Amino acid sequence: MKIFQLIRYSYLRSLIACAMLLLAPSYSTADGPTEYQVKAAFIYQFTKYVKWPGGMSLDSVNQMNICIWGSNPFGDALAIFDKASNAKLRINVIKSASAADLPKCHMLFVGKSAESGIASVIAQSSAHPILTISEVGGFAGKGGMIEMQTVEKSIGVFSRNNISLIINAKSAQKSSIQIDAQLLEIAQSVIR
Repeated sequence: MKIFQLIRYSYLRSLIACAMLLLAPSYSTADGPTEYQVKAAFIYQFTKYVKWPGGMSLDSVNQMNICIWGSNPFGDALAIFDKASNAKLRINVIKSASAADLPKCHMLFVGKSAESGIASVIAQSSAHPILTISEVGGFAGKGGMIEMQTVEKSIGVFSRNNISLIINAKSAQKSSIQIDAQLLEIAQSVIR
């Protein structure tokens, strides 16, 4: 990895850590944040590194909708969005989203429970400027925009899970979504 990628990756990880500490102090556990608390923090940070077109732009709306397709794996970790909401931007979470909800969604998280219908979800959401995110393996290669992989890293007797990103910039561009270069830099892989 280039030194600049390491610096940017460290910077984004620091921002996410700060968001976890400031916005979700009730989440602290003896072992640190859970996988889904970290993934929720990543999704929150995406709002700062993604631009939506026209009427969906965060500059022209006072609320953002994050939709969950399939069963909700986040549990209480979604409370970070309530805590992050302010007078300027209200963040709503639409659980068990359906095709009828898609025009309202800024982001769509596709859970593992919806893996069998992933091609259909990607096709339906591609008609709208929605940042699609999933933890399903191969999601970005199938046309999804951000694939979040959990990678276990061990150092001696210590192990921890890290989140790795695969970003399909080509799919984002087709939906008129702009992903900031800083987010692309920290991705493990970028499909262009």
